[in-house]
Amino acid sequence: MVGSNQVLERVEKRALEAEEMVELLKQHIDCLQKAVDKEESSSSQGQVDSLRRENERLKEEAAKLKKELVYWEVRNGVKQVSLPKSIASSAAGSTAAAAAAAAPVSLQAAQTEAKPEEKPKQQKKKAEKKQKTESASKQQAKKEEAKLDASRFNFLVGKILSVKKHPEADSLFVEEIDVGEQNPRTICSGLVGHIPMEKLQDAMVVVMANLKPVKMRGIFSQGMVMCAKSTEHWSVVMPPNGAVPGDKVVFDAYPGTPDEQLNPKKKVWEQCAPDFTTNAEGIPTFKGDPFMVPGKGVCTAGGIENGVVR
Repeated sequence: MVGSNQVLERVEKRALEAEEMVELLKQHIDCLQKAVDKEESSSSQGQVDSLRRENERLKEEAAKLKKELVYWEVRNGVKQVSLPKSIASSAAGSTAAAAAAAAPVSLQAAQTEAKPEEKPKQQKKKAEKKQKTESASKQQAKKEEAKLDASRFNFLVGKILSVKKHPEADSLFVEEIDVGEQNPRTICSGLVGHIPMEKLQDAMVVVMANLKPVKMRGIFSQGMVMCAKSTEHWSVVMPPNGAVPGDKVVFDAYPGTPDEQLNPKKKVWEQCAPDFTTNAEGIPTFKGDPFMVPGKGVCTAGGIENGVVR
């Protein structure tokens, strides 16, 4: 780009010099012509003819230099505008001073027009970098979505602060549960007829905390109380002694960060649910790996053996 600008400057300079010479020769021709008219000297007439030939040669050189100037201006991004003949003739007959004043403007325009050529390259690099970042993020998200295991669920220890029957649904309890957050969560559970209300009051439980809140007969439920059941009995999944509201329940064989909120359309829970069971010792598990509060022990399920966890 620097080399092109230097060539452009040299061409402009030569074009200006040629125009100045043409203008000067015109003045000399006029003076000599006046002398010829007065003296009718053959030597003066010969000098006039010589100057005219020189003038024509310089005109041709000036035209050639102008063409070369246009070429370099176009190459450097300066837009060319065709002028009407009358304006073009007027411009051609302008003084050298006017041409000299216009020259810096042309050079500045060429440099100004040339600079934007760098911007698309920078924009292209930024776009490519952004595309790579987005692509990596999408690939990571796809990997996370493809992973169907217990690490997708945010299980927290909770304590039921209050429990009552749902005013609009006979099969539902409405519980207020402390899960270690600023405010208790309201959760609706279909446990009426399975677990007595008095056993739920103040009970320590395990809550799935990243379900999308859903309205159940007019009341928003913000999670699910995990329970174990067999053909005859039901029990809440109980955290180990020493666990407190907000403790995380994890699975050693399935590490990972839970989804911030499960997408109901992906049906992650529905696909994983068959693998949540209790083992022969009555311990709730995912594919045989127990529900565990780190540093405090495994969860229990009220002695329900070989049951399901829901």
